[in-house]
Amino acid sequence: MEIASGLQILQETDSLKVQELFSTHPALQMSIRIKPDGISFLTVSHSQRKVLYYRNFAVDNTPVKIKLLEKAILNEQPYLLYAEAIKWSFYAEQFTIVPESLYDAKLNYYYLNYTCDVKENELIAAVYSDVVKAYFVFGIDNQLNEFITKYSPTRFKLANVTVADRLLRMQEITGLGVYVDLLKDGFFILIGNKGRLMLYNFFKKETPEDVAYHVLFCMEQFGLNPEKIPVYLSGFVSEGDPNHKILSKFIKNCEFSALPKGVDFHPLAGDKSLHHIAFTQIIELL
Repeated sequence: MEIASGLQILQETDSLKVQELFSTHPALQMSIRIKPDGISFLTVSHSQRKVLYYRNFAVDNTPVKIKLLEKAILNEQPYLLYAEAIKWSFYAEQFTIVPESLYDAKLNYYYLNYTCDVKENELIAAVYSDVVKAYFVFGIDNQLNEFITKYSPTRFKLANVTVADRLLRMQEITGLGVYVDLLKDGFFILIGNKGRLMLYNFFKKETPEDVAYHVLFCMEQFGLNPEKIPVYLSGFVSEGDPNHKILSKFIKNCEFSALPKGVDFHPLAGDKSLHHIAFTQIIELL
């Protein structure tokens, strides 16, 4: 159930090292992200712009996810005590984006149901993006929502919004680009141009060919030449794996997403060259 992510997973024998590390770094912030394929913990020193700790649990069943999250919170308790701020976020695979001028809160169910398969046990909610100037309407399992609300003193963030906002702000400088964030059974794709959102969607995948097909199809819809437009990868993808190989075959400038300038890794957090695994979670905090 627990998987190695490329960033070193800290074992129980490292607990004293971790507590000592946290106690000597000021302005700690922790992110707890719930996503379709699991739960991940990330701790950073905001003042030093340094990643100190990352741990990922792979599970896609909601009841098991809640039990694992309860257990993880108890196990992570010594580390939570050092964090000045703990930010919960939910990465929704079921979401749709409604422009501010067309949005009506009473129609949330219909917005989402038009593009997604809304389940009976889902709560439908919406979060506004000041960068996109639109509402992200999403569904979250009722039990999961109640659990997060119980443990989080403030309302959790929708990771889709914070990630989109951060990437688009970065693109104001870098220009046109495609971002692909891979999970176990699917991936998010965002296309933006100088801070303007063109596309943001989630696709299920069974094979690497599914990833290549959807990425190339989306690029074609916007007239983007795979020989010229860069595609940035993050999430569970590594150099030379099947997903990376097939995308590199069809896309000339296929590379791993770069960390924000000045961000560093403590040795206990793992190899800095593998930062892309937690890239979208890192940019939420740093």
